[in-house]
Amino acid sequence: MTKLKNVLRCYAMGMGIKGISSAFELSRNTVRKYVRTYQDSGLPLEKVPAMSDEHLHEMFVGSKSRVREPSHRRTELDALLPEYASRLSRKGVTVRQLFEEYERGHPDGYRHANFGILLRRYMLQTKAIGHVEHYAGDQMYIDFAGDRLEVTDAVTGEIKRVEVFVAILPCSHYTYCEAVWSQRKEDVIGACENALYFYGGAPMAIVSDNLKAVVTRSDRNEPVINDEFAAFAEHYGCAVYPARVRHPKDKALVENAVKLMYRSVYADIEGLTFHDLDSLNSAIRTSLDRFNDRRMASLEFVRKAQNLFITGSSGTGKSFLATALGYQACKSGIRTFYASASKLLDTLKVAKAKGTIETELRKIERCPLLILDDLFLVPLDAKERPILLDIIEDRHERKPIIVTSQVPVSNWYDAIGDPTVADAILDRIVHSAHQIELTGESVRKMKVGKNK
Repeated sequence: MTKLKNVLRCYAMGMGIKGISSAFELSRNTVRKYVRTYQDSGLPLEKVPAMSDEHLHEMFVGSKSRVREPSHRRTELDALLPEYASRLSRKGVTVRQLFEEYERGHPDGYRHANFGILLRRYMLQTKAIGHVEHYAGDQMYIDFAGDRLEVTDAVTGEIKRVEVFVAILPCSHYTYCEAVWSQRKEDVIGACENALYFYGGAPMAIVSDNLKAVVTRSDRNEPVINDEFAAFAEHYGCAVYPARVRHPKDKALVENAVKLMYRSVYADIEGLTFHDLDSLNSAIRTSLDRFNDRRMASLEFVRKAQNLFITGSSGTGKSFLATALGYQACKSGIRTFYASASKLLDTLKVAKAKGTIETELRKIERCPLLILDDLFLVPLDAKERPILLDIIEDRHERKPIIVTSQVPVSNWYDAIGDPTVADAILDRIVHSAHQIELTGESVRKMKVGKNK
């Protein structure tokens, strides 16, 4: 009923049926039904929030209740679930053991599958798990792996164990990994700086555990940050937020990233011998690039409705990469709309002149993934700006866009032309976007050279 109250509140504020339907993911007919019922009731909006859920359900849905009384065996199981959930947390206790005990006492009760489902559902209700929303460029989590790697002296054969530094951006799960000699402050600061160069920017905050190189004195409310690390963070405009002592869930993503490094980077270099730190880090970087590429190919950013910008000079493979991601999306059952940006805008300008632009925009809006190739190859004109804004407005925070462009993101403001429209477009697409900048020589030029 909370959604119903919000629908009526938005309608009273002047929001249209289409906007309400998109915002609350309801069909337009359902929204119209609620609005007509509200209008026919003659109730002032101020009285709606105070009404009980039962009254609202009867008014807008109908008097027939869908609530059923629980069965006798469900009542019996519900009485036992608190004890079972408590015992399941003990070492060696399994769901199978609990079910066998339940079956002996209740031979006409639930079977194993339903028993497990109801037990897990009860545990999720009694032990709530909060979902943390991460934003692009907000934080960088850092940690050290528990298992160290080895560097062998080429002359003496002495084996030196080295630490492995891991960093992750929680919004995109973009991971960085590097081997350093120790966890001393100079190595930690150097590794953090390398991570910032790897990511191509500085986050708003760095979240670490209570390393001596980062935290001089840990405290729940006001931990004392190491002077050198504080100066490093201030230089890059970052805040430092150490996790609470013995609370690894404060930085659970980097804890999980360490486990993933064991399965990818550690597994790839297992059995290899390295005689210096540089060769070890070179092998780590090769494996790390493959790991991050696999994460991008998993299309997690598509499922989270986050945008992707691929920039670089002509011939570096922007369109190839965007097409490959679109192909992967299609294989995963995600409908994809691919178009050259300039041709699409030309088509929509003609459709607008004919009065059929709404039909064309609906075709684009129906596809969960949109790929705009070579956007801003030429600056937008006065007719193209509002069309592009309409496309982006329809997809904002709901469906992702992959954009390829030869123009760096920092120059898109000038390419759009109109300051007001530029602010509106960039504010909607940039802040929730991943960015890939491709460098190097043109692939087309290299192919021509090989053919000669």
